[in-house]
Amino acid sequence: AEIVKLSGLVKRSENQNRLYDLFRHRIIFPIFQYGQDVVGFGGRSLGEGIPKYLNTPETELFSKRRNLYGLTQARESIREANSAILVEGYMDCIKLQQSGIKNVVASLGTALTEEQAHLLHRYSEKVIVLYDGDEAGQRETLRAISVLRSVDLKVEVVSLPPGKDPDEYIDIYGKEEFWQYIQNNRINHIEFKLNRCINTSKNLDMEAKISIIDILKEDIQSLSSALEKDHYVKLLAQKMRIEENLVYQEFQSAHNKRYSGQ
Repeated sequence: AEIVKLSGLVKRSENQNRLYDLFRHRIIFPIFQYGQDVVGFGGRSLGEGIPKYLNTPETELFSKRRNLYGLTQARESIREANSAILVEGYMDCIKLQQSGIKNVVASLGTALTEEQAHLLHRYSEKVIVLYDGDEAGQRETLRAISVLRSVDLKVEVVSLPPGKDPDEYIDIYGKEEFWQYIQNNRINHIEFKLNRCINTSKNLDMEAKISIIDILKEDIQSLSSALEKDHYVKLLAQKMRIEENLVYQEFQSAHNKRYSGQ
């Protein structure tokens, strides 16, 4: 009994001092490590059970921070495409893989971790973030961008219509239209952040414009290509209706302040 308890499959009841099945009344999703060994489980409630999704607790074999759902099935496709599609949910991952889009993985019910980003970088140079279209999904997209960029992965984003997740979109429109949607709506992480800043600003006044430039300058200046930098400066100026040379001046001003110790 103690071995089963250590595996995270059962838990001791606080009230009745007996063991019970942690995943009772749930659909079970086996979580594989890259060697195809099952190291844990996810469980989705069949009713109103809380929480909706439950993972195996941390054990000697299983750590949410260091695993990605679907990687065992997706890793060869990720290598071939040199690109991974990152989704939030188990069902999103399963539905995309079943529809023929094989290079898909999901984080394990928590915010993306640096360990998971490093794991992705073992197989690919680029990640396409495909999270839910609601506000929570878009906030998590920003967090994922930060984590993925911290390990030098190239990042693109596909934003679904508000209220839609990948699983639902495929059900409504079919896999061909979904694949076309991905291809037609992929944008660089900088453009996603710019759009997000503009859309969440109440008034695009002078203060907001300065703030947006400040938020994006590090992303743009970190680009290795001068052509890329110029492209995003032009995009920034165009979307905020200001002169390009003013954007460059703001960048230069920030650079001078940083190196003069101000």
